Amino acid sequence: MKSKRRILALVVTIIMLLSLSSCVRQPAAPEKQEVSSSGGKLFDEPVTIKVALGSHPSWPYDENYKAWQYFREGTGANFDVQAIPNTEYGTKVTLMLASPDTLPDLMFCDSKKFADINGPSGALLPVDDYLDKLPNYTAFWNSIPEDERVELMNQRRSGDGKIYFPPNYGFHTIGNTRAWLYRADIFEKHNLKIPETINELYDTAMKLKELYPESYPISMREGLRNLGNMGPQWAPYFAPGLYYDFNTETWHYGIIEDTMRQMVEDMIKFHKAGVLPPDYLKINTKTWEELVFNDKGFMMPEYVVRVDFFQNPAREQNPDFTLKVMPPPKADTPTGQHKMSKQNYEMVGYVLPNTRDETRINNTMKVFDWMYSEEGRELLSWGKEGETYKVVDGKRRFILDEGETAYAKYGFATYGLGQCIYAEANEALYSDDQSEQSRIAIGYGEKYMNPAQWLAFTDDTKNEVDDILSGIDVFTNEMLSKFLYGIEPMSKWDAFVEEVKNSGVEELLAYYSEAYKKVTGK
Repeated sequence: MKSKRRILALVVTIIMLLSLSSCVRQPAAPEKQEVSSSGGKLFDEPVTIKVALGSHPSWPYDENYKAWQYFREGTGANFDVQAIPNTEYGTKVTLMLASPDTLPDLMFCDSKKFADINGPSGALLPVDDYLDKLPNYTAFWNSIPEDERVELMNQRRSGDGKIYFPPNYGFHTIGNTRAWLYRADIFEKHNLKIPETINELYDTAMKLKELYPESYPISMREGLRNLGNMGPQWAPYFAPGLYYDFNTETWHYGIIEDTMRQMVEDMIKFHKAGVLPPDYLKINTKTWEELVFNDKGFMMPEYVVRVDFFQNPAREQNPDFTLKVMPPPKADTPTGQHKMSKQNYEMVGYVLPNTRDETRINNTMKVFDWMYSEEGRELLSWGKEGETYKVVDGKRRFILDEGETAYAKYGFATYGLGQCIYAEANEALYSDDQSEQSRIAIGYGEKYMNPAQWLAFTDDTKNEVDDILSGIDVFTNEMLSKFLYGIEPMSKWDAFVEEVKNSGVEELLAYYSEAYKKVTGK
């Protein structure tokens, strides 16, 4: 699912501009009733569940997918699916939210902001208020180690402390994972040692530049974003912007700290030496991909799914082409470490609209809960032996012909079908190399995700926080780019830091600290 799912990016912007108070601040949702069992199937009578989800041209919704067939068979429900082209999803969802009467029972979502806005206002159901109706959901999460479970639940909490966007599970070993990748075949060919430190990274890059003069050995893109991913290489949990240090249990704004200066100076050194693409802060993806494909990029902080992305086509011309994960080079400072920020999470899944129809809500809860059952996980992860998978040497393999994928053939892990699946099934969608490297990469991620990426605020503080953040972000991004490109000299760094400090940082940190305490008690 990875970065494929960006179907609601437009929604958030549109929804924030609309006032939903007239349609969502209605009387409370109906009282909950006990869930009954009908002996295998969820329903004694025919039931239709309305579902809204996006449809991507590369993997469009298909009611004939085996995965949807198993979904229908396992629950006994019929699904009235409104598959909306991604380009139209924002407008359509806005219209749905105009009245409870037009809401679906399940809505696929990839934006926590969407839930944070529309949940507390009453348009979505808080799942944690319905746990008595969700025995499988509850049992599944109770089977997850407490530390992991608490973190995942906290990531989905809105400003009022409720969960309107229940966490999914199963994509964490591959989805969104970032790591340092390197061309293992090139390193072996030239007898190069994997760099352990930032200084060694520079030395290795210079050797590669000498061997391949037209190359940019550190083939980085999305420079400012990658600084956040790379931050822990300089200090635990460090990031240029807001970050929470789990070791000291304190909030920070990275740019005003000495660690940031060291990081910027290291990056300037790489840029001046020509081992980074000249425009690495904004190089377009296609140009960057061409560098890697054409032996002009050899080390990169990237999504681990790029292993398959590059290797599969590249090996048609060069069978030796091999990308592997290497330990993130640690900064040459006392706080340096072989770590990157934790990114192996998927902010996607279903939200449950508040249709204010007691029967519909009860039916929806049953279907949603089934996805966390053993039967649901099995059918929506693997399907059935002999139909969608076979066992080879004790390991399950999807039944595919040459060039086929389980996404396109069966619909596994496509929009609306990945609420709770087995991680091994998700890995089976990729090559063995990809799965192996992804599991290695996870070991180089920090233990916890930066809460600044998910922390929500109540209505009375959200506007103040957004006002401060918007001003600081625009200014710091502009100035960081100038320093990194050498447009501004580092002699102006201290003055820059002082200006940032005077832009409301202390107030911002206080807001984040208070909101985080409400969620976690810390």
